[in-house]
Amino acid sequence: MILILSSSELNISVEHVADWLDFYQADYKRILGDDFFSGSQTIAYQLDEEEEYQTPNLDLKQVSSIWFRGFIRHRTYIKNTTDDLQTSNSNLSELSGRIAKALHKNTNLFFKSLKDKPQLPNLQALKTDKMDMLTKAKKVGLRIPKTLVTNNKQKLLEFYEACDQKLITKSLYECVYFFEEDRAFSFKTHLLSKEDILNFEDCFFPSLFQGYVEKEYELRIFYLDGELYSMAIFSQLDEQTQVDFRRYNDEKPNRTVPYQLPDEEAQKICDLMQMLNLSTGSIDMIKTKDDQFVFLEVNPNGQFGMTSFPCNYHLEQKVAQHLIQATQS
Repeated sequence: MILILSSSELNISVEHVADWLDFYQADYKRILGDDFFSGSQTIAYQLDEEEEYQTPNLDLKQVSSIWFRGFIRHRTYIKNTTDDLQTSNSNLSELSGRIAKALHKNTNLFFKSLKDKPQLPNLQALKTDKMDMLTKAKKVGLRIPKTLVTNNKQKLLEFYEACDQKLITKSLYECVYFFEEDRAFSFKTHLLSKEDILNFEDCFFPSLFQGYVEKEYELRIFYLDGELYSMAIFSQLDEQTQVDFRRYNDEKPNRTVPYQLPDEEAQKICDLMQMLNLSTGSIDMIKTKDDQFVFLEVNPNGQFGMTSFPCNYHLEQKVAQHLIQATQS
């Protein structure tokens, strides 16, 4: 049986892969992370003479492969716990952090019970962070932007000059979305001016900064078990998307086309993914105006629909086939 783990939010990619699994008459079950905390999925982890993780309404012995597409939103359970509390912001912040860590420990117990099953991607490899990715990308020969993590304004000003006065900042952690009524907010890549930096405190929250790379176009590459499916994004043609193509222009979307990476760059990406122990992921790169390829980051659980449909790669079918093949090995 194929086990699909996903969050409770609508995930179009999951729906499309499930359609292909139905087409192939594959045996699969989808579990939402919320099921483990709403009562619809019972768990029991018992540690006596031997270690045993039980899920009465899911026979883990029948699971032959796993596809991970997210799990739970910590904010849901934090909100349920803290909404009616009357205490200081510092206490609420501390409690929220403790709840998030407790939820993380619980999910890790479940993931541990699946460690010997074929996984897409490897659940332990999801812990890879941006700095680790950049360090390993450099080791395999990929070019990366000049990068600095600092909390010091003077150090940042020196880095600003070293980057020819072209600097961006972005989240050191994964992109997070915040929802308010009918709007969504998220962290995006932001271009910094010297005036911006001078307005910083002398000591600020440790943050990630990189030299701005002038691009000819951006690349989004989906990796699936040794195969690369690449797409060029002509984001530099629109002022709104020049710095970050995720600042989508819905009225006039960026032009996107299938793309063939040079063999040398493709091999470096495959080497990196193997070093990161990732069987799948969405990679962001830049093709510069002087014909260089610059690696930005890889999202182990990144969306692939935005690459699949414009380029006719049929990645949903390929993911389904990969999961089925894993059950037969």
